[in-house]
Amino acid sequence: MEKVEIIDIDISKIIRFVKRHIRACLILGFLFAVLGYLFSYTRDKVYASKMTLLPEANNAQMGGIGALFGLAKLNEAGEAVRPDLYPSVLKSYPFAQYMLQQPVIAIPGVKYEKLSDFYRALRERDESEGFFTKIFPSKGEKPAETDSYKNLDSTIYFPTKKERSEIKWILGSITCEFELRSGIVTITSEALDPLVAAKLADLSAKYLIDFVTDYRAQKQGNHVNFLTVQVANAKSKARQAEVTLQRHRDTHRNIFLNTDKIEEQRLATEYQLQNSTYLDLERQLTEANMLLKRDKPVFKILEPARADMKTVAPRRLWIAVGFAILSNVIFIFYLVMFRYGWWKRISRM
Repeated sequence: MEKVEIIDIDISKIIRFVKRHIRACLILGFLFAVLGYLFSYTRDKVYASKMTLLPEANNAQMGGIGALFGLAKLNEAGEAVRPDLYPSVLKSYPFAQYMLQQPVIAIPGVKYEKLSDFYRALRERDESEGFFTKIFPSKGEKPAETDSYKNLDSTIYFPTKKERSEIKWILGSITCEFELRSGIVTITSEALDPLVAAKLADLSAKYLIDFVTDYRAQKQGNHVNFLTVQVANAKSKARQAEVTLQRHRDTHRNIFLNTDKIEEQRLATEYQLQNSTYLDLERQLTEANMLLKRDKPVFKILEPARADMKTVAPRRLWIAVGFAILSNVIFIFYLVMFRYGWWKRISRM
């Protein structure tokens, strides 16, 4: 049988090891911390903007299971989007496509017709300043393959490689949080420019409000459109029945035949029926319009988006600490494995 070498761990040896190399670890950690702090200056500054909204009729304040029943009741009664689904709305492809088409202004007053132009300008700057682009040049994109897919079905959206990159960037730059107890919706955006970050938060809130409004008003709006068409048709029929009745009275003014009286009564009855239908539909249309305006969701902006010059990244202190810890880990690993011969002991096991 092979003898298994048992490695004893002596606490006193570990303490002596720490005392012996503590100075080297501190010096190495300090040097690498300075190096990491200097390295953080090579990273782009990231600015953040936050916007806080308070939706109406928030029954989620009950908390727990009661909040779930409250949200379900709100959704059934008011045809509204549940507030806990707001983050999903701001993570959808239609939202990203909407954002990429919006104009923005960056410091120091550079105007971009589309947000996608701002993103492409950043990509071009990074590629021109990158070190590895000379060694590994970009192969570019093959639009012909995507175009051939588009020809298969025009109703299906086929994003190109560039569009996928832009959508991934915009969806990663915007976050939406919903606090269940207070009902507050917080939208946070990040960008390499403070004005663009504030604009992203403002546009996101506008898209969310419009989406919820359109979703809630869609059913009632379809009813209003239906009633509008019916009112127009009923009005036309009522006017036509009135003209027919008056024409009959004009042409049979001095005639006292019973058949003419019967015809006049029939035309008068038809006119009254058509006019009554028209007035009833018009009343329903007025009520539907009032209900549509009454049920329009209301969002109160508690905190508007603002351009804050304070950066949220890179976090220079954390980068410096990370560099220091990583350098000490590598240094201790080297000492244990190679200088003290543990690598040979492990290889013989």
